[in-house]
Amino acid sequence: METPNTSNYTTSTSTSTPTPQAQQESLKEMRVAQALETARESSDGLSDPTTFDVISTAYEAIWAKIRAQPDSYTMTMSEFPVFNFFQHLHKGDPEVELLAREATARFWACARAPGYEEPSK
Repeated sequence: METPNTSNYTTSTSTSTPTPQAQQESLKEMRVAQALETARESSDGLSDPTTFDVISTAYEAIWAKIRAQPDSYTMTMSEFPVFNFFQHLHKGDPEVELLAREATARFWACARAPGYEEPSK
């Protein structure tokens, strides 16, 4: 029996390269995480305008996603700590409290599920 000629076959061993948008998102997430860490470690961490701007902008974007999809949006692992940091803002308005509580419950339900993978953005 003759051995098949495989010289015309190629195998791909390269890994996919993240798109520029994905790289930009990753850098943004790292910047938010660093700002959040700074705010947590300092008693007046939010008094720094840059730190406040980074974290509050991220929070507003997360909240906009939740409001746009109030029954289905699931926060990512990088979004939840920011949302949780500002949880005091959810107090006092029953509608906001309910929305925040439901969003938090969805996050934990997914994060604890076997085989959990980050939701696509």
